[in-house]
Amino acid sequence: MQSKFDHRSFKAFCGTLKEKRDGIAHGEEVLIQNVSDCIAWHDPAVELLDALVDTTMDVAVSH
Repeated sequence: MQSKFDHRSFKAFCGTLKEKRDGIAHGEEVLIQNVSDCIAWHDPAVELLDALVDTTMDVAVSH
């Protein structure tokens, strides 16, 4: 299946998310200074997941 997911619109967010994930996966100490640090990730993460779901469902319905 090929979808029309526009990965370019999420490239910067995914790059930053990967860096954070890699640090955690490799045992680096990750400190959260404020809850607002986490809240800032909420909307972009939900937008990414919504876009993935929407494009996947569009392709699945059309096939």
